[in-house]
Amino acid sequence: MTTIGVLLPLPPGGPPLSPGDSPLGQAAAQLSREGVRVVFGSKLENGSIFGFQARELSWVPVQTRIKGLYDNWPSYIQQDAWRRMLAQAGEKTHIANPVAFTESCGDRLAMQRMLEMCGVQMTPIEAKAKGFRRALAGWGTAFLKPRNRGSFTRVRHISSEEELPTPDQTEPMVLQKSHGAPSGWGGMVVRALCQREITGDWVFPTPVAFRSMADHVAGGAKDAVVDPAERALPAQAMKQIAKLSQETVDALCDDHLCVEIGIDFAVDRFFNPWPIDIEAKPKWGLLALARKQPDRWDDEVVAAYARPLRYLAQQ
Repeated sequence: MTTIGVLLPLPPGGPPLSPGDSPLGQAAAQLSREGVRVVFGSKLENGSIFGFQARELSWVPVQTRIKGLYDNWPSYIQQDAWRRMLAQAGEKTHIANPVAFTESCGDRLAMQRMLEMCGVQMTPIEAKAKGFRRALAGWGTAFLKPRNRGSFTRVRHISSEEELPTPDQTEPMVLQKSHGAPSGWGGMVVRALCQREITGDWVFPTPVAFRSMADHVAGGAKDAVVDPAERALPAQAMKQIAKLSQETVDALCDDHLCVEIGIDFAVDRFFNPWPIDIEAKPKWGLLALARKQPDRWDDEVVAAYARPLRYLAQQ
């Protein structure tokens, strides 16, 4: 039986939810019926994982060698621990997503420049603090973001009438143009999940729209309205999101172990989508839908967790 490890933070007693109550646990049950064993753990050593396997309604401690490793660790905020653990995965272990790809997603500026070089139209960005005032004067409004995703500094919406904060040499920031939002909304963003099927082809599960009436940073807004994007956007905008998503994975994911990415799109007042961010740990959109309406979306969330594990088992 092929064994796939899932790297994620776990308490000593194992996952807090029973296998049947966890999307990852349900995905593991699906794979088990297909002849693939899935083990969840926080410790790797010489190509083996120390963790837990789902059996019936409980988690059983196991130690076993693995063929592939699905990296679900919050790498941006625990980078040193993440790198130390992956160094123990073993040279022959397939890691998805690849470490280099996950690290590149952690640098907003480097990722943007990479996509621009590949011809993907991105939202304009200014990387030098001395150019912020000039860029803001031309754009009118913008988002001030930490360059590195591991930062705890919040994204901030700022206008040309406001004072820019004093540059902090220890916290590199970037300024990204704001496209506004459709009438009646303060901000709108769409998260598009892109995943490899077992054939290697890309599929695009339901994109998710986050809309806020009061907050320009809609993705993190407390009052965010979460819906399938097709309910919030016209058909033409959905087609454009699909087109841009395909262009992005074609540009970024030449490594066959790049199994999934998330693309965040800002939506302007004319409902045009604009790529603004790339995410290597990308399921929060579908999870937000499932929290709102579990009977409708739980199956799609489980499928989204099972898909990269199934692909990885075939490599």
